[in-house]
Amino acid sequence: MICKNCGSQIPDDARFCSVCGAGVGEAGMIQPQLQPQKKKGMPAFLIVYLALVAVFIGVVVTLLLRYADKNGPLHGAKVKSKVIWETEELKVTVKGLYYDEDNREAPRYLVLEAKNSGSDEKQLSAPEAAVNSVMVESDLSLSVPAGGKAKGELHFSGRELDNLAALDEIFSIAFILREDNDDLSSDVIELKTGLKEHELYMNTGEDAPQYEENGIIVNYNSLYPMFSDYGPALEFYVENNTDRYLGMESGNVTVNGEEAESQDFDRVFLPETRGYVCLVLNMEQLEENDLLPLDNVSAEFEGYDSLTMDSLFTVPVSVDAP
Repeated sequence: MICKNCGSQIPDDARFCSVCGAGVGEAGMIQPQLQPQKKKGMPAFLIVYLALVAVFIGVVVTLLLRYADKNGPLHGAKVKSKVIWETEELKVTVKGLYYDEDNREAPRYLVLEAKNSGSDEKQLSAPEAAVNSVMVESDLSLSVPAGGKAKGELHFSGRELDNLAALDEIFSIAFILREDNDDLSSDVIELKTGLKEHELYMNTGEDAPQYEENGIIVNYNSLYPMFSDYGPALEFYVENNTDRYLGMESGNVTVNGEEAESQDFDRVFLPETRGYVCLVLNMEQLEENDLLPLDNVSAEFEGYDSLTMDSLFTVPVSVDAP
């Protein structure tokens, strides 16, 4: 402790100051104030090291996620959530693009959410769709209760997409929504996925198309001896380089000069799209009427404006089987 009289440092158990002789008492001595020890912080080099490690781990994780995303079934294609169609009573939002590996027929799909402020139930469908400007079969059946909301899935045919391997990398999706109750249709809804647009290879058929006028091409492509359980099919390539909603239907089918039954197609091509249509013949009828093998198949294709229903052209086609 410290002597209050002379300020000298003396032992704690002393009764007198050994310097000035002053008596030691409670009031005469001052206990030394201990200086608090400063806590030692983490060394600067260690902080920098840990920060660099954290950054490195973050970069590695980000790259791994991107690699996994780009090498997944959608190759990194994504669709942002946004409102895509709105009427007085209906509001439709796309929630994202997904892949269902358990659905072999149509694994790629969009999730849609619809809100109905009207007093009647709404039924939505998507009869026409294109992926990368190529027409594909689509499937949507969405019932939206009055004053409520519902979610649905718009699926794209896996068979058509898989036959065109280039479509694995989806860079654009276009489709039309239809409100079946009131026969209302949206304009073409176009969505981008963030992937770079690229040229697609498609087999466009023979060198001399059956029809090529006013931005529309119809051309025989191939014969499939057993297209489905129904029977063989003739595939035709169609290209619509116009701003019309081009409807295509078939009729007056003959095989080897005799009338033949077929699954007549009726398909709409969105503006600036292309794709295939198939004329499927009835195998049972072909066998009963002894029309096999197929030496010649003839038919008529009619093109029309699906909005005005005005006829645009009629194409007679005749194909000699190889």
